[in-house]
Amino acid sequence: MTFIKYIERYQNIDRLIRMENTGNPEEFARRLGISESHLYFCLKELKEYGLPIAYSNYKRTYYYSESVKLRVNVYIENIANDEIINISGGNRKNEKIFASLLYNQSGRLYFSDCLDRTLADVQ
Repeated sequence: MTFIKYIERYQNIDRLIRMENTGNPEEFARRLGISESHLYFCLKELKEYGLPIAYSNYKRTYYYSESVKLRVNVYIENIANDEIINISGGNRKNEKIFASLLYNQSGRLYFSDCLDRTLADVQ
């Protein structure tokens, strides 16, 4: 999955939860076009980021137990070649850093884990 599609999926999950219009887990997964097990994985990941996601058996929907909203910002900036060299010591190393910040080996996004590995690679 591309980086933007990944963000869009999580924004869609957030929107449906805020509207309290997810349905049961099977319906929610179907709306998102993913398996139910993958839905549970996504919800677990969002909970690990601190979102207070709960499920109401009475309403048959996921909801936020506190007032929150997921906000993801992506900022892309062009930098000059001399800045690339100053940042990483070389163009190839910088490309490696950027790629590892976005994806792990399974193709999923892992910022903090990859950042730790990337910083170790640079040192």
